[in-house]
Amino acid sequence: MTVEHYNEMTPNELNMFVDEFMDKAKRDSEEKITTAYMTAYWHRVETLEPLNKILGKEEKPKTDMTNEEMLLKVEQLNKLFGGSVE
Repeated sequence: MTVEHYNEMTPNELNMFVDEFMDKAKRDSEEKITTAYMTAYWHRVETLEPLNKILGKEEKPKTDMTNEEMLLKVEQLNKLFGGSVE
């Protein structure tokens, strides 16, 4: 906060600013503690889960396409990009 901004604030605005600042400081502190805790925990586990699974971003397993499915997909893409089949 700049001095000019502080000088133009009402006491209520200043109080709201301080409250928000304290909330942000608490969230930042909790985030740092959580990071330190998880780092220490992960150093002690035997096997570590993949990060995507921990973050809840699991990928669906890829399945092989049959020849017919592949041909259909190629035809769709060809049509989409303005190609023609001769």
